[in-house]
Amino acid sequence: MSYTFFIRRDVPEDGVFENLIVDADSLDGVRAFIARHTLNAPIGYVEEHGAYTLDSEVELLPIE
Repeated sequence: MSYTFFIRRDVPEDGVFENLIVDADSLDGVRAFIARHTLNAPIGYVEEHGAYTLDSEVELLPIE
């Protein structure tokens, strides 16, 4: 099971957003990461599908 949370920084960086990802496995192990998304283009919205499009480079930073 995994959970994803939006990270809101006091001083946001243009073209970047981050998520905290917490992943719990079946053996009660827990891992956590920060996913840092650097946008290549603005986030788009596809009205007919009610979905967003995202073009970004993602860096996964493990939290020890």
